[in-house]
Amino acid sequence: MLFLASKGKKGLPMLCDIAQAEEAPRLLMAEIFQELSKKGLVTSHVGICGGFANRRPPERGTPCGMVMAIDGHLAPKACLTGCGVSPLPGSCTAHPVWERFQALTRGIFSEVSLKSPVSP
Repeated sequence: MLFLASKGKKGLPMLCDIAQAEEAPRLLMAEIFQELSKKGLVTSHVGICGGFANRRPPERGTPCGMVMAIDGHLAPKACLTGCGVSPLPGSCTAHPVWERFQALTRGIFSEVSLKSPVSP
């Protein structure tokens, strides 16, 4: 999505171009963009001039929204997702540190827009 934001109105990049620019396997990018499309964050256009575009203006999208769409959470540890995977609840002395880390990360990823990292 950051790549799409950096392109602005200069056309619609195709998946192979995005994968090459991000140095990522095309199949992985296809899975990611399929999920982003399902979540309504990107649109795909077919045809000779087809490709992908952000559904929202870059200034309205956030890295937090992007990560949440793909992973469903922004938790650095499984015990913070609320799915009850901690083997011994309450026994992890580092848990408060991970909670703080998660809160700070969520704050930063929510404050920054997709436009700001790519703007001059």
